[in-house]
Amino acid sequence: MQDLKILYGYSWFVSSAYGNVQALNQAYINKLAKIGFNVEGFCLTLNPPGPCLSFSELDARWRRGDRELLNMYERLERALEGKNVLINSSGINLHPEFVAKLPVFTVFQCFDDPESSAELSKPTASSYDLCLVGNIAEVDTYRSWGVKHAEWVPMGLQPTIYDASISYDDVLNGNRELDLFMMIDRTAPARKPRLDKLALAFPNANFYGKGWPRGYLPNNKELEYLRNAKIGPNLHNSSGPINYRTFYLPANGVLQVCDNKNYLGKIYELNKEVIGFDSIRECIDLCRYYLAHDEERRIIAANGWQRATSDYNEFAVFERNIQIIKNLISPKICNKKNTQIAVSHAKTTNLRRHLYDLWSFKEIGPRTIKRLVPSYRLLKTTWHNIYNNFIYHNHNLNLPHGLIEELVSKYSAQSWFIYAAKERHSRWHIRCPSEWIVRHIPKHSLIFETGAGCGLNLVWLAQQGFTNLYGSDVSAQSIEVGRELSARLSLTIDLWQDDGLKPTTLPSNVDILLALNWTYHIEDFSLLDFLKLYRNYLVSGGFFIIDIVDKSYDLIKDNQYLTSDWNKPENERRPSEYKTRYSENEVKDACLSSGYIITAIIEKPSKIPRVVYILNRLQLQT
Repeated sequence: MQDLKILYGYSWFVSSAYGNVQALNQAYINKLAKIGFNVEGFCLTLNPPGPCLSFSELDARWRRGDRELLNMYERLERALEGKNVLINSSGINLHPEFVAKLPVFTVFQCFDDPESSAELSKPTASSYDLCLVGNIAEVDTYRSWGVKHAEWVPMGLQPTIYDASISYDDVLNGNRELDLFMMIDRTAPARKPRLDKLALAFPNANFYGKGWPRGYLPNNKELEYLRNAKIGPNLHNSSGPINYRTFYLPANGVLQVCDNKNYLGKIYELNKEVIGFDSIRECIDLCRYYLAHDEERRIIAANGWQRATSDYNEFAVFERNIQIIKNLISPKICNKKNTQIAVSHAKTTNLRRHLYDLWSFKEIGPRTIKRLVPSYRLLKTTWHNIYNNFIYHNHNLNLPHGLIEELVSKYSAQSWFIYAAKERHSRWHIRCPSEWIVRHIPKHSLIFETGAGCGLNLVWLAQQGFTNLYGSDVSAQSIEVGRELSARLSLTIDLWQDDGLKPTTLPSNVDILLALNWTYHIEDFSLLDFLKLYRNYLVSGGFFIIDIVDKSYDLIKDNQYLTSDWNKPENERRPSEYKTRYSENEVKDACLSSGYIITAIIEKPSKIPRVVYILNRLQLQT
């Protein structure tokens, strides 16, 4: 049997629950390599972090030879040189026609069936040599699609969500205070009626997540509550079991009471390691029974702990997958001679790609336009019309004529806000990070802006569909403008007066924290202190977005003077408005010392060398 040389493809998405997903994937791959597996990682997400492509979009990009997609495929082919196995661990972003031509053993893995089958697994799975199916109830469904080989793969344990120090004896004899504990979205329509009945039966239960009166449980409290819980109900939207609760509940010594009883019995031994049910009435009765019969609860929970930690830890699960691959793999290996799939496809789709670029008015040169479209002047005119009537307005705020002028005058606020509202499209250091948020962040995320002025950024985000928006500013007049502005536009934005350097009121569990266009105006501003100040209000894995004036500004002639005074005689010039400047290395050092990493950097050529840093708060190690 040949040795497996594995390229492990993973997704990188924004997650307040899991924190820095990229770092977690890399840590997992490093652990596998350390215990002897020949495995390297490869990010399959386009423009990470971000969502995966639906199959409709993936297919459209493949058909037209999308540059971004094919560039990623070229890098993937280069990374596959010398390998003989490709594992697509999330089943994302690889077109079936591309996969079918790869000269390695290909493995598709998915934990999102059946909810995402139509746009993720069904269109692509049959092009792989092996499909590892996370939902044990859907393995036969894969076979019905014509998949060559389909096997169940457990989601297994994530090391950050269970306490490895717990022992069998701890579970059997330890003291636990919480009767019922669960972290789950209550608002999901498919399970909300059942969860409502469960909540009615156990009004004092410790249930957390979206839609629950207790709200979200902070990440750093999860293990504490799991170690202290007696019973953990587990409910699914549809078929299953297919969620992390299936494994982390017993691994933390919690008695799992789970639906999808039939298939649960294929993962654990029913009534010995876990408890299964078929109806919510049965679930309620079983929870009451085991709360009243504590000795039985302890024995079953301890057996479940033993099974989960031995058979479903991250290494046991990966070894299980490797054995399946070894039983199926044929001797082949990837080399440079058979890795030209993306390049070849780019050539065959060249014309299609250029026509698409023209149709979507992307940035291509005038010579290309003249060569492909005879009526260049007409196209140019059309492009300007589209820019002025669509793109300009998409970047700008959608405000009634004269409204911002009226409110600035009414509250004697800074007239600068009028310029900021009208010229938002040209202020890239404000516009670009806002667009990054739209591309990467879920609409329900909690966004807080310190130094928000009258809330123009928050207004724009609200107009893009964001619903959980907060902001503060030191100026009372600015806040009054913002409050009336959002009220007149029927937008829900919570604004209050506060000092961004010495805040007294801050929201907790913030997903995105913005500090744009003000910190560099502060004399003796300390980036390190500022990052430390706000860190504990961000969720683990949350993002801090801040713009910095780069230290290269020190080399610009007259940088020590106010920019509006540069044309005045030197003795009439005032000091620069850009009081503090940081180099990229200084920003990195501040991040390292305060518990962040730099996720992305946005910069554009300009007179003032501003740089937007998107920082990711590192996940707490518990």
